[in-house]
Amino acid sequence: VEGKKSLTKRMRKNVFDQYEKAGSPTEKAWILKAFGSDPTQYAFVEQEWLKSRYPVISTSAVETLVTMRSSRQYATAKGDLMKDGTDLDDEFLRLFKRAIASGDVPAVSLAAGALSDPKLQYKETLDDFEFLKTALNRAQAPELVEARNSLIVALAYFMDKQITRLPKPSYNHPIDWERVTKIHPKQQLAIVTDIGDIIVQLNVNWCPGTVGAFIQLVKSGFYNGKPLHRVVPNFVMQDGCPRGDGWGSPEFTLRSEFTPAPFVEGTLGMASAGKDTEGSQWYITHSPTPHLDGKYTNFGYVVSGMEVVHQLDVGDVIKRIEIIKQ
Repeated sequence: VEGKKSLTKRMRKNVFDQYEKAGSPTEKAWILKAFGSDPTQYAFVEQEWLKSRYPVISTSAVETLVTMRSSRQYATAKGDLMKDGTDLDDEFLRLFKRAIASGDVPAVSLAAGALSDPKLQYKETLDDFEFLKTALNRAQAPELVEARNSLIVALAYFMDKQITRLPKPSYNHPIDWERVTKIHPKQQLAIVTDIGDIIVQLNVNWCPGTVGAFIQLVKSGFYNGKPLHRVVPNFVMQDGCPRGDGWGSPEFTLRSEFTPAPFVEGTLGMASAGKDTEGSQWYITHSPTPHLDGKYTNFGYVVSGMEVVHQLDVGDVIKRIEIIKQ
């Protein structure tokens, strides 16, 4: 047992050292997740959550707290800390309530999801859930749809109600047809990275609302300097989050524009949290992904630079997106 404890301490120190040496917020965020199997370090993770000015670190911290609460080591950690007078159950409930009160979309969504997880048995111990109702009342803006839906599910869980369907989101960014008519029907863009350029052609005729909004953001410089927040090998690389953690969006939502075009290698698609919730996040597929067909907006495709797409990783930066004059 002593050998195991000694090994745990050495590993913990190594993680702390790597965290302090991390050269970017994205790297720190990923290293922070290593504490997910060590619930005794909840106070440190809470500290990093509250003091960080980088959403990618804050969101990673809340994700780590949820992982800690669900980990197999939780019961052991709870017993160890109880010896010092710390009730880990109380601490994590406090943390989840704090996350929900923050109004931050990922924090609210993750914490509400944890509270409504039957395996964590909060229904047996939590009898006052007015804080969930308060949070729901505050989460009515279109861009807060993910937090709103998580709170609806959590309240239904605690109130023993069945949800047959979540409220339908409403897009609030009408198509600017005057702008769309000025876009070349075979408009191309250059996605500029340190590795090389990716040239994409836009599907203007099939996805006029998406293309019009995307070009508007490109012209404003919205995408300049955005780091890739998600890369899943043999699936997608994803960018366009203003927060850098995958939970951000502009202050509008777009209508979904589903088409018969299949998602093949090099398809340019829009990320969403459900129908009519698209915003600014886009992705390019690494390979054919037929499970996305007809469920996500397919608004373009790569005409050159797929070798760049395959090399990009989380944390790599999209320097800028340029409109190629026709």
